[in-house]
Amino acid sequence: MNMRSNIWKFCMVFGVVAIVLLQFASLVSALPADSEKSIIESALALEIAERPNDNIGVIIELEKQDKELLTKFDVGKVKSAAVKSQKSLSKSLDGMRAEDVAHHWIINAVSAKVPAWKINEIAAREDVKKVWLDKKIRLIEPVDGNSAASDCTDRLYLGHSRIPPYDGYLSEEPGTAYGVYTDMELCDNNESFDWGDYYLNGDITGTDYSYGIYFASNSSTTFKIEIIINGTTVATFPDLTVIGEEFDYMPFSAEITGIDPATSMGDEVILRITKISGDTGWIISGTDYTSNITIPCIGDYGDASINAPAMWSLGYQGSGVTIAIIDTGIDSTHPDLVGKVVSESNFTD
Repeated sequence: MNMRSNIWKFCMVFGVVAIVLLQFASLVSALPADSEKSIIESALALEIAERPNDNIGVIIELEKQDKELLTKFDVGKVKSAAVKSQKSLSKSLDGMRAEDVAHHWIINAVSAKVPAWKINEIAAREDVKKVWLDKKIRLIEPVDGNSAASDCTDRLYLGHSRIPPYDGYLSEEPGTAYGVYTDMELCDNNESFDWGDYYLNGDITGTDYSYGIYFASNSSTTFKIEIIINGTTVATFPDLTVIGEEFDYMPFSAEITGIDPATSMGDEVILRITKISGDTGWIISGTDYTSNITIPCIGDYGDASINAPAMWSLGYQGSGVTIAIIDTGIDSTHPDLVGKVVSESNFTD
């Protein structure tokens, strides 16, 4: 009897252990392997969440990367291999009506503006390695007697979140999804609305500010338009009086010389529009209504860190200088290089 009882207990324990092991195995198999981790870059995922109905600029890196051809300095073969491997993806992008499609070959990739809701579909392709957010990269501008920091401006577009409380925001990309737009109604005098959530990555240099915004009025409405950076009002435009009919949107624009505040990374830019007087008024942004503002751009792109301004002040501005570049190769047919390359040599043989 005791023997039989012990056997029964052993079977029970073994069964429980087996069940636990099976559950653990199923849990482990459900976890993503290294190769299955998110193909969509985290910054792009955030952009998709914020702009689910817009076209978003992406860089699609393909799995096939012919690095061996690069080491052999064979630009033609690398470009040919890249174009061939990109054909299927290009056809798919055409079907999505992607915009600004460009093909790259040193890194086998395609850049394009695609609908946000199609990016998961792109990431699921077997030939895609990673999908990145296509970010703006600023280069050091040429220095000459005709250039000035105040000529450099950044355009920011008005947008609204698609979920309550429908906050306004500023973005470097306009909303492009067909038929998507938002109008903001201002009824009471001194009622205002802010578009913000745009953060600088350095110190702006310049005093040029402007706006190009679509307004409407029930009859006649006067608006106050301000640009605020890090809590400081840097530009206050002359009051704008809009005369029209309900929802009869018209574009208005103005330029002004504001102030050049000392800003740093993380400072928020806010557009504030206030109804001063008159009847109910509206501001619209979105498809076909690319309401926007411009602010001075970041003036220091890293040149100060290498003491470039000090050299420029001494008259060294690069004229008459021959530049030597050691790289993996160039496209000799590129219009920026045709007729300008003095000589070249292959050091890989």
